[in-house]
Parts: sequence; structure tokens; C-alpha cells
Amino acid sequence: MSTRRAMRVLAVVVCVLACPMQVAAEDTRVERLVMQLGSESFDERETAVKELIARGPSVLGALEAASKSKDPEISRRAKECISRIHTNRKALVWIKQLRSLDGEERISAINNLTQIGPELAPLVSTITDLLKDPNADVRMAAVSVLCAAGPAAEKALPDLLRILQDKSGQTPNIRFQVAITMKNMGAPGLRAAPILLQIVETEGPEMQRIAISSLMELLDHQDPRLAAMLWKTYSTTRDWDVQYAVMGELASMRNSPEKAVPAILDILRTRSFKTTRDKHREVYLISCLANYGPSAEGAIPYLVQVIKDEKRGLKHLEWALRALIRIGAPARNLLPELKGLDEPHLASEETIMTVVNSIRRRK
Repeated sequence: MSTRRAMRVLAVVVCVLACPMQVAAEDTRVERLVMQLGSESFDERETAVKELIARGPSVLGALEAASKSKDPEISRRAKECISRIHTNRKALVWIKQLRSLDGEERISAINNLTQIGPELAPLVSTITDLLKDPNADVRMAAVSVLCAAGPAAEKALPDLLRILQDKSGQTPNIRFQVAITMKNMGAPGLRAAPILLQIVETEGPEMQRIAISSLMELLDHQDPRLAAMLWKTYSTTRDWDVQYAVMGELASMRNSPEKAVPAILDILRTRSFKTTRDKHREVYLISCLANYGPSAEGAIPYLVQVIKDEKRGLKHLEWALRALIRIGAPARNLLPELKGLDEPHLASEETIMTVVNSIRRRK
């Protein structure tokens, strides 16, 4: 026998002998992971769950046995692993359906996958591959699913940021959906902040609004970039929807009341609120004044005017009263009807109208 042939034979023998050893080692590792499901350490239990799920159908036999364990923690977590492995198998089929040319089939796949949400983490790489598909509908479907995954979609972040920056190569609705995904992603989505700030400064109202909404979720409200961006947008935009969104966000932050309260009053006094949608927005802006509490003292004359206007709806009246109550002493000194009145009392329509009618009878 030649030396070369002898080496080949030896290699085959080694493989044959090694295979049972590898299988045994794998079985031992799975057994340890199953036992780890009952560990006193939460982190160890979580690690075991993730690794067992990642191993997929090959560990179902061991998990079925573990699901009957007398240890309730092992039994519960084994059942959880079994369920998620079966879900992942279904998810792989649904991910393939995202490429379907049949719109209904694609929507059905999106709905099924979004229900899985954060548990999609092991499949994020597979979904991310679809972001390079030439079909815009497929890319949109992939982004929609990643959006539902939230922070679990972090591995897709580089590709999502690339799409967010690509104004020419991507359809607007895909970029819009990516901006929402950044918002849902939480801390990892902070990497999108510079791009979102640029969108607010340079793009149209629709992208501005979603970029502002995402930045409000991602940035600390004490971050000076946030207030600066909002005020700059408010001063430069002519779009009413964007102005409305900006004022709402500033009020939620209680930022710069010396600027915000006059700005809100200016909108309330100069705009015409005719449609039902506009009237809802008018109520919202009055509630923004309430957010500023004592700092909204300058709004007292306007709020009294709202209360005395017999054409105003109940919600207008309720929020005008709430704002006056939160302003405190200056409002109570002007309107004795507010003394002893607290916001919980405004849950009653009868109380609201009693106070309102008393104020209306005043000259």
C-alpha cells in the first residue's frame, strides 16, 4: 500500500471513530443546556433558552423529555423553547412568502411575522437580506417586519441606515417606514439621529413629521439638539401639520415656556379651526398650554375667552379649566369659581358646566 493511500485510509478511520465522539459531545452539551434551564441564575437560564432555540429541531426530542420534568422551571422553559422552535420553522416559510408577487400572500406573511415581534431575533439576518431585493414591495415588507422586531432588529441597522440616507434609490414610503423602525428600535436607533436631524432640516413635511416623532423617542429630552431642532423647524416651516407636531412635542418637554406659550397662543388666535380634525387639534393645543402649568399665566385671558364662548365644545371647556387650575393662584384669584376645584372634579360634565356657566354670568 502506498503512503498516500495509507494516509487516506487513516483519515477515513479517524472520521469514523470521531463521529460518535462528536455526537456524544453534542448530546452532552444539549443535556447541560436543558439542566441549565433550571439554574438559579436568571442570565444562565436565558442563555440556555437562546442556545437551545438556535439549535432548532435537532433538540426537540430532548426538550420534549424536559417538558415533563418535575422541576417546574425546566418544564416551563422547555415548553417555551419547543413553541419558539416551531414558530421559527413557520417563520422561515413566511419569510420566503415576503418575496411573493402575490400582494395578498405577502401581506399575510407580514401579518404573521409582525405578530412574532421581538422573537424574530434569530431570523433578522435572513430578513435583512430582503432589503437588497430589487422589488420595492419586497423591501417594504422586510422593513415592516423589522419594525415589529424592535430592538431585536439591531443587526439590520447598517442596512436600514443606508436606506434612510438613500433619497434617490428608495421609494418615500420605505424611508418613512425605516424612520418608524428607528423609533421602535430604542437605544440602537440612536445611530440614526444625525440622519433624522438632517431630514428635518432638508426634506418635505411628511418626512419631517416622522423624523421629529422618531427623534422625540430616541433623544433624551434634555439633549440641546432636540429643542434647537424643534424651534428651528417651527420658525422655518410653513406647513401647518409640522407646526402642530412641533408645538405638541415642545409642550411634552415643557421646553422654553417664555417662547412656547406665546407661540401656541398665536396659533390658537390666528388659525381658523373649522373641520372636526382641526377642532381636535385646537383642543390638543389648549392641553399643551395646560402642560406648562404656572408658566402659562399669560394664557389666562385666552382661556377665559374660550370658556365664555358658548360655541365651544365640552372638551374645549374641560381643557381650558384644566389649564387654569394648573396655572394656580393667578387664575384662582381672578376666578373664585376655581377655588376648591381640582382636576378630578372635571370628570363630571355637570361640574364642568356648573363652573363654566358661573364664569359666563360674570361681566
